[in-house]
Amino acid sequence: GNESSRNIALTYLAMSYLLEGQPVEADAAIDRALAIRPDAHLALKWKGIIAAHLGKERAALAAIRQLREFEPAMSIDQHVWQIERNRNLAGRSSEAVAILRRLWDETEGDP
Repeated sequence: GNESSRNIALTYLAMSYLLEGQPVEADAAIDRALAIRPDAHLALKWKGIIAAHLGKERAALAAIRQLREFEPAMSIDQHVWQIERNRNLAGRSSEAVAILRRLWDETEGDP
């Protein structure tokens, strides 16, 4: 419903801010998205990427741990595909994907 569309809109706003070089604004938007739906896997994924971009390593790892917990069946390749198939991100997502893969590797085997 309405909550879901607000969550998605704020997540896309956060992605746009990050890609436009405004990571602090991106972090604020993604936190608003997660306040609406704490289990939204797209928002958790971008929270991890944005937090890592800002050097907030603990917050980044925590977001990816939650992502793994809420979406245990999704592989890293599925998460990457979800980012790379987005036309708006095409050619601009390599840094985000690299960050996500690093966080994924660092949370491998975590409880």
